[in-house]
Amino acid sequence: MSDLFETVKGGQDIFKKLLSYVDLVDAGQFDLLEEADSIHLKLTTFADRIKNASYGYSGFFDTVKINEKELEKIYTFDAAFFEIGAQISSGLDNVASGIGGDGLKAALRSVNDLALLAVETYDKRYQVLTGSGEAQQ
Repeated sequence: MSDLFETVKGGQDIFKKLLSYVDLVDAGQFDLLEEADSIHLKLTTFADRIKNASYGYSGFFDTVKINEKELEKIYTFDAAFFEIGAQISSGLDNVASGIGGDGLKAALRSVNDLALLAVETYDKRYQVLTGSGEAQQ
């Protein structure tokens, strides 16, 4: 989980470096400030959720038990996080290169969709861990 956090945190740091609000203002793209702020909030929230996630210890008498089927689902979700992280990083590169151009709005929308996917994937993973609903992959 710490590797995943470092990947997400790195993506968040890249976001801070590549897309500063000053860049948008300098490019005259004031209308995208709110969308950029929303993406930043989603990525920060996701990184914080991973950072503060509890470790994988399960006591003998705990009510929630993870069997092989659930463990396989968890591994699938964890692998998805790394893929989503790579896509977000690539999307942020597109955002940086789109500042001042027509492609910025589409690049921001793509990163926003990926940030939502990351949060949804985390929620589904959490559902598997807690048994609080059927998580679909």
